[in-house]
Amino acid sequence: MRHAEVVKPENNRANGFAYEWKVNDNWIGLKAQTTGKLQNLRKKSIEEFVFEHYWGYTKQRNGAVKEYRVEHKPWRYWNVQNCEVDKAIMSFYGEPFVASLKRKPHSAFVAEGSQVKVYPGQKV
Repeated sequence: MRHAEVVKPENNRANGFAYEWKVNDNWIGLKAQTTGKLQNLRKKSIEEFVFEHYWGYTKQRNGAVKEYRVEHKPWRYWNVQNCEVDKAIMSFYGEPFVASLKRKPHSAFVAEGSQVKVYPGQKV
């Protein structure tokens, strides 16, 4: 994976981000142009619902599932005024997701992020 931050020289702050990952020697990804200032999460908002997760689940090679705890401070976020999704993402995710990926998003935002502590998992 790789990412890039686009910074406006006149105010020295980020106004866009790009995230990409490599698939069969090709980079695919998405870009987001942010607007406004960083915002704190509001209680019961869609942003809080998406960002405030403190448990993760992952399938193991043997088919079992592990649950693990994640710890981080609450993330602030930017709203997004424009986003671009690479057309190759549609083939990466497959036919069930094509219709959703072609549509304009209902909402879009970018998290500031922070250090994250991931605890050892346990079988569930």
